[in-house]
Amino acid sequence: MNYMAQMKIINHPSDMMIDMEIIDNKIDLNHKATYRDVVRGIVISGNKILVVYPKDELIYGTPGGGIETNESKEEALKREMLEEVGATQLEIIAYLGKITSYRKKFDEDLNFIPTHHLYLVDIKSWGNQSLIEYEIALGLSYDFMDIDEVIETNEQALLKREQTYLDFYTNQTVLFKTIKKLMMDQKI
Repeated sequence: MNYMAQMKIINHPSDMMIDMEIIDNKIDLNHKATYRDVVRGIVISGNKILVVYPKDELIYGTPGGGIETNESKEEALKREMLEEVGATQLEIIAYLGKITSYRKKFDEDLNFIPTHHLYLVDIKSWGNQSLIEYEIALGLSYDFMDIDEVIETNEQALLKREQTYLDFYTNQTVLFKTIKKLMMDQKI
């Protein structure tokens, strides 16, 4: 999939480091949609970034997930980081900003519009993952990986995929490229 040719990226002028929209050019923006607020933990160590990945495909994402009813963004971030990577204590260093993506929901005739709230995080102590059923089925693992290797691996995986619409991993690859630029500019 040549995902970059299929997406429109809008970077908004903002006080935030990241304030972006990613739009799948193949969807009808007027079609019925479902919305979701999501949190993502960005953990950097040198030139490495903490990633999560499924057992059946070599492709990377950032740890995080949906915000539950009556849960603050920070509470959701702590819960998700514990679930996916076993972070028992973490420090939120900064709110980096947000990415809103406009894509097709993979299992329904709806557009899916998640807004990913991005936090720079330092994990102070580690325990065991506390995966939910869906993550267990994925065989979700985590590791620190070189940012360039993460981008290249995702690019290769996406080229092999036969998919019509943008998805989580196309958008995560854009996020990794954005994080790399912030790292190179020594902003994070």
